[in-house]
Amino acid sequence: MTHNYSRSERITFWSSRILACAILALWGLFIAAHLIGDAGASSRELVLGDYVGIVSMVVSLAGLVIAFKWEVFGGVMSLVAVAVGAMVNPQTILSPVMLIPAAAMLFLAHAWSTKTESPSDNKR
Repeated sequence: MTHNYSRSERITFWSSRILACAILALWGLFIAAHLIGDAGASSRELVLGDYVGIVSMVVSLAGLVIAFKWEVFGGVMSLVAVAVGAMVNPQTILSPVMLIPAAAMLFLAHAWSTKTESPSDNKR
């Protein structure tokens, strides 16, 4: 299957994937370090908000992985998960976690820009 993307479509295609790979690699490193390291004990007892934040982070990362195949579904999944996490803990809006919705929006922008052909394209 060959795609003839315009310049802007190629930019959103590759920037979404490069940013998602960087995010997934970084979080993979954090998770591996946590599982291998000996500092895994919590400094306090986890509450419901902590669990919601952890689940929203996992779902948002899973959404980025899914977006490689299904851009709209994965992008929306990541955006919703980050929004839920931000409602529980508004301080996440000021953190590097906000790179996740940036990648999700790039996936959605690429899907939107390539979803339909103009009527003039069908005449060729």
